[in-house]
Amino acid sequence: MTTPEEHYLKRELYTLFQHDAAAIDFVHAASSDGWWYRDLENPGHEWLSPAFWRLLGFDPAEKRHRVAERHAVMHPADLHASLRDFDAYIQAPDTPYDQVLRYRHKDGSTRWVRCRGLTIRTPDGRPVRVLGTHCDLTSAHAIEQERRDREALLRLHDELHAANARNIVQAKELERLNRALLALAVTDPLTRLNNRRAFETHYRQLIKTALRHGVTLSLLIVDVDHFKAVNDTYGHLAGDEVLQAVAAVLAEVVRESDCLARWGGEEFAIVLPHTDYPSALVMGERVRRAVHARRWSREPVTVSVGVSTFVPQHGQTDHTTVHDALIREADAALYAVKHHGRNRVMHFNDVPA
Repeated sequence: MTTPEEHYLKRELYTLFQHDAAAIDFVHAASSDGWWYRDLENPGHEWLSPAFWRLLGFDPAEKRHRVAERHAVMHPADLHASLRDFDAYIQAPDTPYDQVLRYRHKDGSTRWVRCRGLTIRTPDGRPVRVLGTHCDLTSAHAIEQERRDREALLRLHDELHAANARNIVQAKELERLNRALLALAVTDPLTRLNNRRAFETHYRQLIKTALRHGVTLSLLIVDVDHFKAVNDTYGHLAGDEVLQAVAAVLAEVVRESDCLARWGGEEFAIVLPHTDYPSALVMGERVRRAVHARRWSREPVTVSVGVSTFVPQHGQTDHTTVHDALIREADAALYAVKHHGRNRVMHFNDVPA
């Protein structure tokens, strides 16, 4: 309803929407935000404009206009808060409904979406409908995260600069900050293990030592089984939790002399100095059993392990050849494990021809 004080164009727009559905369709198509309209008298019924499903990478024609369809792609940690706040909003006219929620894109990534609503009530105040909008904040969230990371790095550099200006009494603090910067450069931020860069440095050094002293060296490549299914089912945050937990298990199993690192994605690498073929298999099985025995909050998690071993040959000095061969053979063994059912350990020497 309009009032005499309202602009005449606003009154015309109300009339246009009342008599021309094509005008509303045009607004839907032209707006980058999604619209939603929920029927509170028929729980579960909700109309969503196509823009919302396109935002999440889905074909709108595949989706029904049901609340459950939207809840199915909402981050589990946000669903409870969303339901709680929505119920509070429709019961109390003065309570605003304005939330930022995480939704799972069809490709498994996370989208940050702002959800706002306006309740439509009967003359006696009973809520019957809610009209709302969805606004994609993913880019803004990424920019804000980048800003926070940049500010944290600037603060660290400022600390270093200030420490350099102090006298010798503060040398220990400067040393601590330098160690912190070095740790950032060689540590995987998610698992807190060695990153690929640190692993390569240690790995090459261990190969040179093995060649110089003529001793054996083994490599394990550990892969989390069905990791993509974890991401697709529970979201990337749950996948990150699995990687962190597997990393913690591996850190407990390996020896002090071993080199453990996150190899990339859902793979980990372990270099075993002075370790021959049988002993490497024993260590691989120890790793597999430790992960399998852990209590997992959602579904059991298992790993597959590919193993390779370097046996020194007289006159052999090329560490690059050894480096590449061990990785290639461990990868081949890991591929064979996956082909034969996963959750097991296999040495390259045992790979079927």
